[in-house]
Amino acid sequence: METQSSQLAFSAPDSAPALRLLVDGRKLGDGGIGVYIENLVLGVLAAGGCEVTVIASHEQASRTSFTSDVRWIFDSTKPYSVDELLFFSRRIPFARFDLFHTPHYVLPYGIPIPTVVTVHDLIHIKHPERFFYPTIARALMTSAVTRAHAVIAVSRDTAQQLISAIGADPKKLFYVPNAISPSLGLGAQSDNAPRLDCSSPYFLSVLSNLKPHKGLEDVLQAWQSFGIAREIADVEAPKPELVLVGYGAQSILSNRALQSRIEGIEGVRVLGAVDSSTLRHLYRSAQAIVIPSLSEGFCLPALEAQACGTPVVCRPVPAIKELVTANDVVASDFSIDALAEAMLAGLHKKRVVVPLSHFKSFSVEVVGKQVCDVYSKVAREESRE
Repeated sequence: METQSSQLAFSAPDSAPALRLLVDGRKLGDGGIGVYIENLVLGVLAAGGCEVTVIASHEQASRTSFTSDVRWIFDSTKPYSVDELLFFSRRIPFARFDLFHTPHYVLPYGIPIPTVVTVHDLIHIKHPERFFYPTIARALMTSAVTRAHAVIAVSRDTAQQLISAIGADPKKLFYVPNAISPSLGLGAQSDNAPRLDCSSPYFLSVLSNLKPHKGLEDVLQAWQSFGIAREIADVEAPKPELVLVGYGAQSILSNRALQSRIEGIEGVRVLGAVDSSTLRHLYRSAQAIVIPSLSEGFCLPALEAQACGTPVVCRPVPAIKELVTANDVVASDFSIDALAEAMLAGLHKKRVVVPLSHFKSFSVEVVGKQVCDVYSKVAREESRE
């Protein structure tokens, strides 16, 4: 096994907070968990009371918005590896810290300080890509939630699944939602974003990846059914397009088979990955955002669209239903036809201003304060022992 190395980079802020927090940031820039880590650190810094150190690579550190506000430990251990599980704790100077927070369900063995684990979903168990995923994921997740001093679930549905499917202890389980990124939330600007070259209305679908539970094939089939239903309903409005964006859409651009599949469907456009300013413009200009997922632990695109006044069309996924408003459309069931019907209903939805109260609990500052409350609880309980 290749020997990994760690290097402690001292670039601490001037203040000396009480709690010395170590955050595993090795998945910064890696889809939804990467966004979670970014907003987590921003929230904890805003809340105060912690001296934050983040484990990541040099490249990851250089790309964050808080590079100079935290300390860094540079480590090249791969996430979800045997090295991470068994040898990670030997290289990291845990004795210098009071608490360790890992943002996914792999908790390395041998960590000598209190730990907090965030579990986003049970996708690897409920919707596995490979036959052996459930066995491995269940073992790792059960181990993590059993050994951790506290477990954060990002939705009430995930919390309930952890209790029913994993046997998590409700006493150390905390619901703290994801935070909406400041660059995509209320008040964010998109004035300099390039405009979409499209004269007709469009539905937007944000794909973080192409895993089966994200529903790419379903939304393509539903789009074709939607076109037929629209003609039958004799809708007078211009025929819309379906625009696909995100890292998942970027993967489509490098997959000839998928490109060929999509080229055969009228009215589908693939833009690939875009920056946050462009994404916000796409949200604001869309007729609705379509979320075809079969399962989610949370759903930031739903909140981001709502922040732009754009209706959400989704399937009856429990975690997404926790976020929807009266102006959104939830399909009657998980079938393709139901999704197409929901899209047809979304065609008639108007843009609205969603009340600020809907977003309050998802702000970086509020979420950061809630996470710090969990840290404080763990620290207090540890000091009593």
